[in-house]
Amino acid sequence: MYRDRNVVKWTGIGFLIGLFVSVIFYIIASIIDNVDFSFHSIFAMHSETILIFIVDLFPIIFGATFFILASIYYSRFNDLKSKYDYEMINYENTLGHIRGISNDNFKEYAEDYKVRNELERILIDLQNKIKSDKELEAIRKAEDNQRNWTAKGYADFAELLRKDNDDLEKLAENILHNLIKYVGANQGGFFMLRDEDNEKYLDLVASYAYNRKKYTDIRFSWGEGLVGTCAIEKQKILVTDVPNNYISITSGLGDANPNCILLVPLKSNDEITGVIELATFKVFEKFEIEFIEKLAESIASTFISVDGNLKTRELLNTSQAQSEELASKEAELMNNIEELRATQEKAIQQGEEFESFSNAVNHTMISAEYDTNGRLINVNDKFINTLGFKDSSEMLGIKVLSFIDSIDQDEFKEKWDSLLAGGTHFDGDVKHTRKDGNSVWLMSTYVSKRDIDGSIESILFLATDVTKEKNINLDNKAQIEAINLSSMTAEIDAEGRIIECNDRFLENLKYQKKDIINKRIRNIMSSELASEFDEDWKNLLNGESYKGVMQFVDSNMNDKWFQGAASSIKDYYGNIEKVIYIANDVTDQKLLEIEALRQADVLKAQDEKLRGAQESLEIKLEEARSEMKEQFREIEIIKIRNELTLEGMLDATLTIRESGEIIFFNKAAEELWGYSKSEVTNQQIKMLFSEEVLKNDDFAASLANEDKQKIVGVRQEVEILTKTKEEESVLMLVSEANVQGNKTYTLFVQSIEIEMF
Repeated sequence: MYRDRNVVKWTGIGFLIGLFVSVIFYIIASIIDNVDFSFHSIFAMHSETILIFIVDLFPIIFGATFFILASIYYSRFNDLKSKYDYEMINYENTLGHIRGISNDNFKEYAEDYKVRNELERILIDLQNKIKSDKELEAIRKAEDNQRNWTAKGYADFAELLRKDNDDLEKLAENILHNLIKYVGANQGGFFMLRDEDNEKYLDLVASYAYNRKKYTDIRFSWGEGLVGTCAIEKQKILVTDVPNNYISITSGLGDANPNCILLVPLKSNDEITGVIELATFKVFEKFEIEFIEKLAESIASTFISVDGNLKTRELLNTSQAQSEELASKEAELMNNIEELRATQEKAIQQGEEFESFSNAVNHTMISAEYDTNGRLINVNDKFINTLGFKDSSEMLGIKVLSFIDSIDQDEFKEKWDSLLAGGTHFDGDVKHTRKDGNSVWLMSTYVSKRDIDGSIESILFLATDVTKEKNINLDNKAQIEAINLSSMTAEIDAEGRIIECNDRFLENLKYQKKDIINKRIRNIMSSELASEFDEDWKNLLNGESYKGVMQFVDSNMNDKWFQGAASSIKDYYGNIEKVIYIANDVTDQKLLEIEALRQADVLKAQDEKLRGAQESLEIKLEEARSEMKEQFREIEIIKIRNELTLEGMLDATLTIRESGEIIFFNKAAEELWGYSKSEVTNQQIKMLFSEEVLKNDDFAASLANEDKQKIVGVRQEVEILTKTKEEESVLMLVSEANVQGNKTYTLFVQSIEIEMF
C-alpha cells in the first residue's frame, strides 16, 4: 500500500511536470512566432506541423516515465528494507543470546530447530560447552564433598576407636552418640551380642533419641525382630516405608515414628559382635550407608580385639595370682610338716583348679611351652591349627626361632635372652610363620616358669590371633597414607596455629615445614577473606564443621584456592584439642572461573560497542564475527589448558571417539593400566578390558561398540585389564562432548581403595 501510494504520487507529479513543460513550450513558441498565446494560436501550430502533437503527449510521457522509475525505485527500496529488518532481527537475537550466556541464562532449543546463520551456530555450541562444563563441575564438587565427608568420618571414628578401649559399653555409647550426630539421624541403638548359658541374645547397651540419651533395658533373642534378623542374616536392613506403629512393635527405639530405619551388623570376617540400629526422618544416601557399613566392620574388629585383650589380661592376672598363691602354699608346706596332709589336699584342689584354668586357656587361647633351650615341649590344638600343622608330633622339638618371621628374629632373640637372664615376661605383637610359609600375627605373652629354687624351668607362651585386626590396621594406615598422597591435610590448634601438615600442603603453598609450623593460618590466607575466616573459625571452635573454598597466599605471594573441609577434634571433656583440615587444590578451576567472568565482561563490552554503532548493519555483523573469532581463539587456549589440567589429574582420565579409538590418555591412566600413551593412542578401548567383561558388562561393552548408546553421567564399578593382564576394580564416570555433531567421550577413573576412604 505504501509503495502503490508513492508510485501514484510520483506518476501525478510526472504528469504535471509534462503538462508544465508543454505549456512552457507553447508560450515560448508564441513569443518566437510573435503571436498571442491562445487556443487559436496553439491550434494554428498543430495545423502547421504534425510533430507538435508530440508536445501534447508530454504529460503522458512524463507520467509514464515517472511511473516506471518510481515502481523500480520503491520495489528495490522495499527489498532493501525487508533485508534490513531481517538482519536487525538476527542482530537483536544474537545480542540477546550473548547476554543470556554472560548471565548463565541458557536458551533451550527444540530438536528440529534450524540454525539461521553461522554466528548463531557458534553461539549455540559455545552455550552448550559452557553449560556442560558447569554441570560437570557441579557433579565433581558433589563427589568431592562426599569423599571429604567419608574421609573425615573415618578419621574421626578411627581416633574415637583408639580411646575408651577398656570399657566396651562406654565405647559403644560414644560411638553411637557420634555416629547419630555425624549422619544426621534422630534415634539409634547399639546392641551387643551376649552368649550366656548357651543362649545367644542381643543386649541394648547404648541408645540415643533426638539428641537425648535414653536408658532402656531391652534385649532380643537370636533371630528375633529386625535386630535379631539383621544379626542372623549378617546383612544390612533398610526400611523406608515405616508404618506408624512399626518401631514400637519390632524395634527397640521406643514410640517415635521415623521415615527410614537402617540396621547394620557389626561384622568382622563373618563374625558378628552386635548390631547398630539408626532411625531418621530422611532417607539415607547410598554413600552414607556404605560409610556406616564400612565403619561397622572397623567397630566390630575393634570390639573383637578389645574383648580379646581384656580376656587375656584377666587370664594372665588370674594365672599370676594363682602362681603366687601356689608359691605361698608350697612355702607353708616346707615350714609346717604337721599340716602336710591339709596342705597336700589344698594343693590337689589347687592343681584341679589350675588344670581347669589350663583347660579354659587351651579352649580360648593359643598356648605352648618351651624349654630353656628354646625347644617346643608342649602345645595345645589352637597353636597347632594356627601354624598349620597336623598334630603335635610334627612340632615338638622345633626351636622357637623357627616359628618367628625371619625379619623379626634378631629383635625376638634379644627379648628371649633377656627373659632367660632373669626377666619375668615380655609381650607384644609377634609375626609368626606358618608351615605353608604364610604369616600370622599373634598378640603374644612369654612368661618364665620357675621351680622352688627360683630357677627357670621353662617358658610359657600365651597368645591370640590378631592377624585380621593387624591387616585392618595396616589397611587403615594405607588409606590414611592415600589421603596424604591425594589431598592436603593440616592440623591447627585452638589458637589458630598450624601444628602439623603433610607434604602436599607444603608443596602447594611452597613453604618449608620449619617455616610454617606454629604459623597462624590466618597469616597465610588472603587478607580480603580475613573477616569471613574469623567467623568460620568461631564456628569451628563451637564444634561446627566447615566446608568450602578458602583463598590462601603461597610463599611467593601467589593466590591459591583450596576446596576442603575442616572439623574440630574434642578431648574427653569436650574441649577443642585441634582442628583437622583436608583439602584439594582447585586453583586451576578457580582461574577458569575468573577467566570465564573476564570473558563475560568482554562480551558485555562488545554488547555496548555493538549498541552504539549505527552506521551500517553489514559493518556491525562483520565486527561481531571478528570479535567472536577472537573469543574462539581464547576458548581454544582454555581447551588446551583444560587438557593440560586433565593430564595432571591424580585420577586416571582418557578420551575416546564414538568409534572407541583412544585420543587422550593422561599420566595417571598410564600408571593405572601400565601402558604408555604411545601404546594406546588411536587404539581401540577394548584393549583395556578383558573379553569376559566386554561380553557381560553393558557399561564396558557400550564404550567398545560404536553402535551402542554410551552410559553417560552415571558412575559405574567395572573391571579393567592392565598391561600385565591383571584385573582391577575401579569406579568409572563417562561424560559426552558433542561439537558440530562430532562426539567424544571422556572417562574419569578412580581406584576403589582411594574412593572408599
